Amino acid sequence: MQPKIRRIPSETIRKEMGARIREMRKEVGATIDGVAKDLHISSHYLSSVERGIRGLSQENLVAFSDYFHCTTDFLLTGVGKFPKIEPLGHSQVCKMIDALLHEPAQQKLMEFIRTMVDQQLRD
Repeated sequence: MQPKIRRIPSETIRKEMGARIREMRKEVGATIDGVAKDLHISSHYLSSVERGIRGLSQENLVAFSDYFHCTTDFLLTGVGKFPKIEPLGHSQVCKMIDALLHEPAQQKLMEFIRTMVDQQLRD
């Protein structure tokens, strides 16, 4: 028995992939300019991709997959799912800092974080 082979027009792939990229970008709270800068592409190109006007090269397909922590299959076809990125709690951040840094650097970083949080709470 032959496997079912899908033929999806490239225009449909571009439009649906662009919509998925836009949705993921918004889900993580990123801007077009921010993602474009991170991926070393122009904002105009990313906007064109999100609107389905331009497609992705293989190189950019892999870069977007890495950036959004999803499979290339998900980007291309929507099969699978985009993992939700949950905000980290204070205890999770502390555990990560403990695991990554030695004592003197931990204390300096924790002081900096406390200062930033206090400043944000006052603003």
